[in-house]
Amino acid sequence: MVCDDAGFRALARRVSVQVQKISANTAAISKLVELLGTPRDNPTLRTRLHDLQDSTREVLKSSTSDVKHLGDWRLGPDKVQLRQEQQKVTADFQRALELFQITSRRSAERQRLYVQEARARVEQEQDRLEPNVASSAEQLVELQQTRPQVSDAEVDFQEQLIQEREGEIEQIEQGITELNQIFKDLGQIVGEQQSMIDNIETNVISVARDTHGASDQLTQAHAYQRKAGRRMFCLLLVFLVVLAVVLLAVLS
Repeated sequence: MVCDDAGFRALARRVSVQVQKISANTAAISKLVELLGTPRDNPTLRTRLHDLQDSTREVLKSSTSDVKHLGDWRLGPDKVQLRQEQQKVTADFQRALELFQITSRRSAERQRLYVQEARARVEQEQDRLEPNVASSAEQLVELQQTRPQVSDAEVDFQEQLIQEREGEIEQIEQGITELNQIFKDLGQIVGEQQSMIDNIETNVISVARDTHGASDQLTQAHAYQRKAGRRMFCLLLVFLVVLAVVLLAVLS
């Protein structure tokens, strides 16, 4: 795409704003993730976390087209500042995506840990609700008196919570898979930009080498001209001396 400085800068600013939003959301997500599995963990927190992750993922996916668009701009050797801005914006977006990926994986890990612990508790409660039939009547009475009474409904509720968490984990992992493709696309964009920069640098070096070679040739030509001029002067001097000798001989 032919470079339009105003259009390029407007697009770069839009991507920068998107990167700032992604970074701010990621910071908020990270704080919520650290509360998972703590006494402050509750359905409201998980809903907020889920919504924030979804909205951030959508911003990332929509921003990718802008980053690709920005990468399509072909900047010539004279557009050094714009080329630096192009690289910076792309790199900032890539870092924001990476941080969001790391936070998403952390969220999945915390959710998975909760599921493991919750399943262990449910299995333990089920075992306590179904005592060994070989136990004596006295042991059963003592067990019922010493253990907290847990109903089947509570166990079912815990199972429902576990299934919800597993669904959240599946969504997070699906989102991570989608963003992995964005990583690949960004890698290709960065590679193309680097290849273009390498070509520009190669051309600059080639021009500098050619200029240096031309300068050397001019220096050599100048030196040759000076030598040729000295030879002509010497020949002219010899000719004048010979002519003077001949004239003196004739006049004598």
